[in-house]
Amino acid sequence: MQRHVAKFALVRYGVAVLSVTITVVLALWLRPIVLVAAQLLLVAVLITGWVSDLRPALVAWILATLAFGYFFTPPFDSLKIEVAELPRLLIFTALAGLLATVPGGGLVEGSPETNWRRVLGSGPRNSSGATSVCTWPSPKQWRRSSGSGTW
Repeated sequence: MQRHVAKFALVRYGVAVLSVTITVVLALWLRPIVLVAAQLLLVAVLITGWVSDLRPALVAWILATLAFGYFFTPPFDSLKIEVAELPRLLIFTALAGLLATVPGGGLVEGSPETNWRRVLGSGPRNSSGATSVCTWPSPKQWRRSSGSGTW
């Protein structure tokens, strides 16, 4: 299954802008009711990275951080940020950046199996031919090395 929305960059970046825009509208609508409506912007960043690529996810990250600072931190509707709100903005920025670069969301392209093979390299193989993550001795080898009769 192809993960990219389209091969055209304009469509991928359009997904980034559109997802953040829709999320901002929804979060502004929910702002009087729900205190954490702005955290929906994290979902927009994650979805953009999941259906597009790393660069559009980074664009969504920047847009979501700007929208968070503008609409959801006091003083509202201003990019001026109070010192008391700075930790909240920094945590949001760090978390959104992390979500923009998760392996399923843009940092590594390809299927999960291909990504794991890239990460693990050509390590030892098990009986089915797959790369073994753990290199613990087998029970047979353990019995020989420990002198114990049972596993």
